[in-house]
Amino acid sequence: MLTDHRKTLEILHDRIGLLLQVEGESIDKMEGYISPERLRCLVYNYLVQEEYSGEELDWLTDTIMHAALDRLVFIITPEDGRYSFEVRSLQEFSAARALMREEYDVVKERLRAIAPIPYWRNTLLFAIGQAFAQQNTRDRDMVMQLCRELDEADDILLARTRVGSRVALDMLEEGIVAMQPKYRSLVLASTLQLLRLSHLDTAERLVGLYKVSERELYRKAIQAVLGSGDFDEQVGLFLVLARLDERKEEWAGALQEQHWPESLAQQQLLIEKTLNFWINPWMHDMLGRVAGESGPGWVADNMRRMQTGITWLEEASRLRFVREKRVNVKGLPLSFSTIWQWVSPKLLASWPSQQLTHYAWLPFTIGQEFMQHPTPDTLADTLEALVQAGGYLSFK
Repeated sequence: MLTDHRKTLEILHDRIGLLLQVEGESIDKMEGYISPERLRCLVYNYLVQEEYSGEELDWLTDTIMHAALDRLVFIITPEDGRYSFEVRSLQEFSAARALMREEYDVVKERLRAIAPIPYWRNTLLFAIGQAFAQQNTRDRDMVMQLCRELDEADDILLARTRVGSRVALDMLEEGIVAMQPKYRSLVLASTLQLLRLSHLDTAERLVGLYKVSERELYRKAIQAVLGSGDFDEQVGLFLVLARLDERKEEWAGALQEQHWPESLAQQQLLIEKTLNFWINPWMHDMLGRVAGESGPGWVADNMRRMQTGITWLEEASRLRFVREKRVNVKGLPLSFSTIWQWVSPKLLASWPSQQLTHYAWLPFTIGQEFMQHPTPDTLADTLEALVQAGGYLSFK
């Protein structure tokens, strides 16, 4: 029976898979089961469409139901008598084949509908994989066109999140086009549009796909984003450049230095967003510079939650734990309160004093001598230095 009606069983499998996959989106039907009565109705209706009739129709319906009961196919019967696929991925695979069993325009619209939905990701990739495995040029070109259309959709959410490029990224990671150089280049070109998104996890995935043989594709795509001048598109890009620099791709390191933003606010944003993802010698240098220009407040807010491996920064990140101290100046009828944090001379000696250009560092550098030895001379020296720094002193 299985040999004589292999195609019929395959189509029924696929229809059941698609039915359960569609219903699985509903919270109350997530289990993925179908009752014997409903399964029999589905089998019967399909056979009627194929113009079976009379005794042959009844016999074939009974035979297929018996085959399902005896597990001669991928469907099993749990204890409660309902049917389901033995493995969820088999349901998704069958649903994908059912999606592809239609006219070109119908298939394209079906894929368009499910592409943005994470629940359908595996089914979508099975469907696309079928087109590429069969090396069907029309269907392969349809997939590429669909990726472009999704990225250029009038729907602002689809366009902003670049759903088409995300599908292309999944295709590369699943190896769908691994042995098809022409389409791999097309899919990679679509995937690299994700460089314009500030999604660090996506940036890591793009680095994971990098091949030396595809260096020029990456370089051109990266230069296009850098040339746009849109900083909001470049946060994830700097992570990609840093990772490629770690792989000894000198061109990436050169672009990283050449396009490092001049604005301190943008430098801070890049570090705040990417520091947990990467740290290398070049970043060490940038961190020191930005920290020195930003002050201890910024360091305390950001470095404390990150493992930088930079001793002085990790020490400086604790500077927000301060206390008030009453200071009496020797030889003068003067006393006042100051908010201070003790920093040992030994620790201060390890700090890159030339980089500490923000005025808020002064109490921890210039002010330390006065805090240890509050005399008229040290007070005068400290006040003079603070006044020269400008805008730091306040009197009540």
